[in-house]
Amino acid sequence: KIQRNVALLPRFLTYVFSGYYNHAPITSVEVLDMSNPSAGWSSTSSALPKDRQRSTAVVANGMVYLVGGLSSLTGDRNNRYFFNDYVSAAATASISSWVAGTINYAPRKYNVGAFTWGCDYGYYSSSTGLTVLHPVTADSSSSSIELRVVLPPSAIPYPASLQHWFDFSDSEYGDVQVSKLAAFSDKMGKATNLIINGNVQYKPNIQNGKGAIFIDTDVTALTFSSTYAGRNPEVFLAYRAVCQCTRFNNHLGSNISAGQFFGDDANGYWFGTYRLDDNFVGTSTTTGHPIVSLRADYADWHVADIFLGETGNNGFIKIDGTNTASFDINLKYHSVSLSAISLGGTTLAVGHVVDNYIGEVFIFDSQLTESSRSILTADLMNKWVTATCGASTAPAN
Repeated sequence: KIQRNVALLPRFLTYVFSGYYNHAPITSVEVLDMSNPSAGWSSTSSALPKDRQRSTAVVANGMVYLVGGLSSLTGDRNNRYFFNDYVSAAATASISSWVAGTINYAPRKYNVGAFTWGCDYGYYSSSTGLTVLHPVTADSSSSSIELRVVLPPSAIPYPASLQHWFDFSDSEYGDVQVSKLAAFSDKMGKATNLIINGNVQYKPNIQNGKGAIFIDTDVTALTFSSTYAGRNPEVFLAYRAVCQCTRFNNHLGSNISAGQFFGDDANGYWFGTYRLDDNFVGTSTTTGHPIVSLRADYADWHVADIFLGETGNNGFIKIDGTNTASFDINLKYHSVSLSAISLGGTTLAVGHVVDNYIGEVFIFDSQLTESSRSILTADLMNKWVTATCGASTAPAN
């Protein structure tokens, strides 16, 4: 089987689409679960609605897309065409169905005579959305490169339960370091009463070429009000805790860290370093007692996934999609819902600061499916955690 197309959800799923074998096109889809690769490839997914060679496979926001592709060898091989459409499906371990959509440009003729030249390339970015590159021209006398947006970011939505989204790598925050952020915004447009408390700094190009907020002073945070997050939200943070530089003395102990970089200023939903050792993060109660904690080295960026389940330890913290601890919020907070939200620190009381960067925050009003969770984790890991490099440099790790 040759001319197959591959799409990856790093550390989760690998898809192989279509292909060509024994002078006939293949429309099957095979999936490998990367958490259990010894189980082998599954071929239970729905086949593609039509054969397409050399299509572009892209995974974005819980969906897998196959864009374009080359018509089969039936007929004159020098008059084959790229398909003027795409097909999409939910990116699950077994794809149940495909939906077709059109592309707003004309089919591109394949007439260069070499099968290996008939390829498209594609990627997803939060700036341009689903984007493809076509290197083959529509005439036989020359070649060209066209970069086209198939679907803008707004057309590839996250799950409907997403209520708040803050991305400090967006262009609106600029490319200049500032000692106090001038403004911040919720990409979902639902946050109200947005306030910059203290000197919330902005650092451009701080991780993988992206900017983030930085907090290292007391009673400093970005705060906002929400009537959407609810009582049992699931929260994703792309962050780095730098150090427990501020020490604190209270009835719970001496010379402790009492840092928080996410929570509710009505006193609850805390995530930070309260009474934890170096290189640990976790959740804590209204009274400052740790609930659960996990190791997450302060030298590195991480993705924290926190589901604030009600009872029976049905909530959890996951760090970088693998390290997990279970807990619940029953009788642990003064807050009755996540409504007075604080990012990077807290204004509730003095002494509750841990030096930290925050790059991106997602707040969903309910628990995600495992598929949606895995895909968002992979997207954030690729964006904030996995080292990137330029053409002439190697990754640092």
